[in-house]
Amino acid sequence: MSNDAKTLFVDESGFTGEDLFNKDQQVFVLATHSLSEEECRDFKAKFFGKVQATELKHSELRRNENQREMVLSALRELAGTCVGRIKCAVVHKKYAIVGKIVDYTVEPCMRLDGEDLYLRGGNIALANMMHSVLPVFIGADFFEKMLKLFQVMMRTREPVNYRAFFRFLADADLTEDARGIVSMIEIAQYKLGFGYYNSLGKNSLDVSLTSALGLMARWRHENPIPNALDVIHDSSSKMSKQKHIWDALVDPGVPPAMVGYDRRVMTFPLALRSTRFEPSPSYAGLQIADVVAGAVEYALSCMIGVKDNEYGRELLEVLGGVNFFVADQVWPRREVSPEEMGTDGEKHGDILGFTGGLIEGAEKAQEGEGE
Repeated sequence: MSNDAKTLFVDESGFTGEDLFNKDQQVFVLATHSLSEEECRDFKAKFFGKVQATELKHSELRRNENQREMVLSALRELAGTCVGRIKCAVVHKKYAIVGKIVDYTVEPCMRLDGEDLYLRGGNIALANMMHSVLPVFIGADFFEKMLKLFQVMMRTREPVNYRAFFRFLADADLTEDARGIVSMIEIAQYKLGFGYYNSLGKNSLDVSLTSALGLMARWRHENPIPNALDVIHDSSSKMSKQKHIWDALVDPGVPPAMVGYDRRVMTFPLALRSTRFEPSPSYAGLQIADVVAGAVEYALSCMIGVKDNEYGRELLEVLGGVNFFVADQVWPRREVSPEEMGTDGEKHGDILGFTGGLIEGAEKAQEGEGE
């Protein structure tokens, strides 16, 4: 790699694939940074020089009190000197399921009626409203079972689970207000049918690829010239299994396009020159990405009550509630107006159609190679 391109190191924490209902891991974090390999080696020696293991893994460092202090000290340094050079995408998984329900039930029904729910962030507003209101209106147990049944339906694509999800909604004894909200979901059974769900692409609930794409769009905005970025990702990452899709989305030869809505705009090509999946022990840069991803995931898990200990609270304090590093998020909020959400803007192009076409082409090419 030549010096005319910036290298980004990428790693993740809390990945559970399409299982967004995992009770032990309720947060997903994808961390990227632009520190050079030389900087990372120096940083590793400065803060983790006493660690005997050749590879830094946050999941191991957090088990030892002395090493937890090393992590906290390292993060203080990063938060103080590297803001802007570290960008994380964070996902609240249960909220993400609510967003997927909006995406795969309400939005396509409205599209059939000629309305665009994504315009001015209508989909985000509806997800925010459902996440905060439905547990109150229908009860936490009902809400969680609804999310679980939807996930099963989407992961299996079997008629029996499709019927189970919509039957559960239809048979529920709900108040008039709650029924009004749930009916927006129920109507998909009649307007879309099982065939629609069976035709959706693979891994429709997986949030890792969209998180990575969103972060690359952020880096691309800061590095708009062609071939400006080289990406090195941990080869043990589950995302490596979707390399063919990733390569299609970040191909420098993708036709120029600006797609998306308001602040949620992506400009293609994404200015990536190359993506490599490499073993973490060989790169200090990947190990620093692992420490950042793991620390942010642990801190956020503490914030939402999945974990509750002094280390998690200290991480939150050091990371400023993780505000220092978070550049993209799928996270529940109470805002519902475009002004509050920062979505008071126009549509620039069909992002679903554009990226969906690239993904479909990659899937067909992959299937052709396997024959």
